[in-house]
Amino acid sequence: MDQLWRANNLDEQFPASIINAAVKYNGHYYMVPLGMHLAGFIYNKKVFEKYGLKEPKTWEEFLQVCETLKKNGVYPLVTGAKCRWPLQFFFDYLVLRTAGPEFREALQRGEASYTDPRVVRVMEMWKELIDKGYFMPGFSAWDWDEALRYLVGGQAAMYLMGDWALATLKQDLGAVPGKDYDWFEFPVVDPYIPKGMVGPIDGFIISAKAPNKEAAGKLFLFMASPEGQTIFNTYKGSNPCNINAKVERDVVQQEEFEALQECATFHFNYDLSTPPPVAELGLDAFVEFMHNPSDYMNILEKLQERASKLFASEAE
Repeated sequence: MDQLWRANNLDEQFPASIINAAVKYNGHYYMVPLGMHLAGFIYNKKVFEKYGLKEPKTWEEFLQVCETLKKNGVYPLVTGAKCRWPLQFFFDYLVLRTAGPEFREALQRGEASYTDPRVVRVMEMWKELIDKGYFMPGFSAWDWDEALRYLVGGQAAMYLMGDWALATLKQDLGAVPGKDYDWFEFPVVDPYIPKGMVGPIDGFIISAKAPNKEAAGKLFLFMASPEGQTIFNTYKGSNPCNINAKVERDVVQQEEFEALQECATFHFNYDLSTPPPVAELGLDAFVEFMHNPSDYMNILEKLQERASKLFASEAE
């Protein structure tokens, strides 16, 4: 879609982080990004207020918040891992915040090893959260949305999840944004690493075999426009990718939107940016790790052995 994209100056209407993450491949334009979701920490605001807690900006502050909550009988973290994928956000963000986006991409391409010291450090940081009892037990029995009831109920205080959960909180659980719950981005670990965000991006592409590419091109441009993006995202509840689109946002969605504008890079989550066969192994490994955190080196070695074989077979 190079000619269509450039003729309409679409580079000026979409953040470079979104273009690089979802639109361009090998220097060419292929997709109009329609809407995006962002993963971050959703938290019970009343619980935070009760114990005088503030949104943590750094990893040290995050650990202090967790410890205060635990001492007061509240599980700091809840997750629903019945379908495995919610666990990936801890891995994704810890890799991004400690090793950076280039290493993460190398890992996803099979050019770096899961036994690399940088991955080991990630697992050790994650292990500390498990060892200290910060995760609410029962996570393997709950789907992602089922775990939200414990957040709303105050048994747990924070949930690392995509913002599609915000609609469930409001519509199904009756929680009020800015009053019952709020949001903060994953804390900074290394201040010298550019801040990256994680989440999926929905997009519109045109098939190479499309019978009416002229009409498809017109639809492409409409869906790229502020008007098209406003309509689409208003109904879907996601953030528009066009910076000129206007959608009504509640206070939590506005915080998210501002964080998106300030991030240096944006990345598809682990299971969308890693080859599917390898991603399946990774998701299994994350679940195994949550149940047996002390065995993390064996888990990483097994994951690397299997992943390397799959990458080798793809190369053939």
